[in-house]
Amino acid sequence: MNPLKYFIFYLIFASQPSQSDIWVKDIKSPFFGFTSHLTSLGSNHISYGKHLLSLKREETKKFQLKDLILQAQEHYLSGEIQLALEVFEKITSLSHSADWDKEQRRMILYSFLRRSQSEKDIPKKQALLLLASQFTMSKFTKDHPDYNLFPPPLLQKLEEIQNQQTLLSLPLKKLFPHHEIILINGKRVSLKNKTIQVPESSYRITALSSSHTSWTRVVPISYLMTQSIKTNPLTLGYCKTLKVKSEWMKNNIKIFYNKDCENQKPLWKQKGYKESFSKTFDNKNYKEVLTKTSYKNKQKKFNFLKKDTSTWLIVGGALLTTGILLSLTIDNKTSSSSKIFY
Repeated sequence: MNPLKYFIFYLIFASQPSQSDIWVKDIKSPFFGFTSHLTSLGSNHISYGKHLLSLKREETKKFQLKDLILQAQEHYLSGEIQLALEVFEKITSLSHSADWDKEQRRMILYSFLRRSQSEKDIPKKQALLLLASQFTMSKFTKDHPDYNLFPPPLLQKLEEIQNQQTLLSLPLKKLFPHHEIILINGKRVSLKNKTIQVPESSYRITALSSSHTSWTRVVPISYLMTQSIKTNPLTLGYCKTLKVKSEWMKNNIKIFYNKDCENQKPLWKQKGYKESFSKTFDNKNYKEVLTKTSYKNKQKKFNFLKKDTSTWLIVGGALLTTGILLSLTIDNKTSSSSKIFY
């Protein structure tokens, strides 16, 4: 590639927008106002809770679950049943190891059912069906994509076990009042209701928040019924003293805080011209930068202050000049030589 083109490409690439701005909410601001504000900003601004969820989903890739299920299937279809069962058992042993997405949960359920189908000992067969039922927390209905892959007697027995399970009411709102995303075995549950009905068993519970630290445990539901879960806020202080507590936040972190601090109406109640403030943090040294946001005639304009903008312009100009000089030098050498490099 021509050096000049390379430098131009580098400068264009380097000037592209960075990752989405990630917003943390202070503990005094209502969650409704927080989400309304993010919606008004657009898709390039996400809550810290959603950011954590994407990280959780990314973490599951290290287990290579898809490769394992393909390996097990290859053994199974080749008649190598024992080898297949060993891999299926390895998959089911990971059921509480991560916050699995929908497709991964289907792979784990499939592995439980294949193990149960191949098990000759009746108590062990039923125990595997019970584990399959508890893992999914829902009935294995005819519209399930794997329904026709298993013999009817096995599915009938699974349905009997599901109908006989004892359900417990888990008070999610009471347990996690500051967390907006709750995962049970990786499945995101709705928070519209104050409680959720789940079979009595042990589950991987993950609670994610934009204002408090996350919480993950593998625990029996009966244990949670007697607990009061407490997590620490992500921010420290109030108003102008507000700071992000956790130093491991290395992204574009911004704080949404109570606009009453500026003796104004809260952001979600503003009409016409108002000014509000948020705090941003430098990627390298977490220095606080005050960001001013103007609202006028319901058209929002966001002018974020950039640190050392002039310095970057000078560096960019220097790189471009160097590229041009280097390009001219190489072109002169190339014209006097017949060698071609690939």
